[in-house]
Amino acid sequence: MGMLTAGQGKHLIAEFYSIVTTSLIVLIPSANDFDLAQEYVAHFATQLRGPDALHLAVAHNNGAAFIATLDEGMLSAAKRLKISARRVIR
Repeated sequence: MGMLTAGQGKHLIAEFYSIVTTSLIVLIPSANDFDLAQEYVAHFATQLRGPDALHLAVAHNNGAAFIATLDEGMLSAAKRLKISARRVIR
């Protein structure tokens, strides 16, 4: 796999932002999300790191149907926390 040129990189970034604005809902974490993430991290059996715990907390607090991830650790933690998560296909 070769390196991208600056032009290719800018094109990919523009495509990414196009997908985000037309296909995704971007949620800003609230204080409640940070509080719940802290609880998830303190549940040591999940082995969650802060960023992953925050993703799960935001999903939970906003009623997301499921979390889509390739991260096996997040899938395992979500299962322990009874949060719906699915492995996405690469």
